Amino acid sequence: MQKFEGVESSELAEEIKTDLRTEKIVNLNGLQAGPEVEKSQEIIVVEGRADVLKLLSYGINNAVAMNGGNIDAPLITLCKEKTVTVLIDGDRGGELNVKKLASLTKVDYVARAPDGKEVEELVQKEILQALKKRVPLKDAFSGKENTIEQNYYPQRNEYKPNYQRREFNTRNNYRPQPFNQQRRNDRGPRPFNSPRDNYRPSFGGRDNYKPNFKPREENFNTPKVEIPQEIPKEVEKLRKAFEKLKGKSKATLLDAKKKKIKDVDVKDLLTEVQKTKRKVDTIMFDGIITNRLLEAASTKGITTIIGVRKGNVTPNEKIKTYTM
Repeated sequence: MQKFEGVESSELAEEIKTDLRTEKIVNLNGLQAGPEVEKSQEIIVVEGRADVLKLLSYGINNAVAMNGGNIDAPLITLCKEKTVTVLIDGDRGGELNVKKLASLTKVDYVARAPDGKEVEELVQKEILQALKKRVPLKDAFSGKENTIEQNYYPQRNEYKPNYQRREFNTRNNYRPQPFNQQRRNDRGPRPFNSPRDNYRPSFGGRDNYKPNFKPREENFNTPKVEIPQEIPKEVEKLRKAFEKLKGKSKATLLDAKKKKIKDVDVKDLLTEVQKTKRKVDTIMFDGIITNRLLEAASTKGITTIIGVRKGNVTPNEKIKTYTM
């Protein structure tokens, strides 16, 4: 930061700016005021000279200072001729100054800085907001806020349209319009060989019509149709013996020559297959073929299992399963 004779450039710029603003302040009968106070119909009364400077810096040129509690006669006379808005600090002292001024002259509105702030500390937005929310003197210290903007628009329930609703298609108001039959008759009959009579489709006839779209593929879950299982002759010979087992919950163990080894209950079939020491080749039983039975039969070298139906089994290459 450059310095000029012991003064920083920022301080020098601030002093020059202050001097330029100070030149705008006029001495109006001993009052520190903005240049437009005398001409303006509305004035803003602030507490001190610094407040006038702050408003001048933001382009508000109709402010005048009351010099705190020292209210002079020229200010009393000026307030009686103008519309007066008093802009005070957000503290107790500002309220006392307003009450004192109001006891001596006319005060129309009161605007207040945010609590704990002085006018000379405010930025432009805060000053404009404070002036926008000014309230009449009678409401300044009663806790009421400015509600002009809130009540600007009419209430919805007070709105009344300025037109009458027109009723249509009612029994009393409906009047059919007369048909201008004479105008229709003046047109004359349609020629016999008109373009409408000779119209033919442009696609060359029904037989030659080919749609240019593809049929939509249906994604329906159609039920699977089971293909009838081919049963070998040697297994078909066991059908009569298998029919005798149905409804009895019985199972028969057969050897490689399809001769009976043993009859057991279905509930004991799995245990019997796991424990048997004889060479079993085929199992017939009145029940459902399951994965557990297939696994046990695979370890014993059984090649054929015949049951009433199959469960959700995993195919086994070593064992052939049939249902009857």
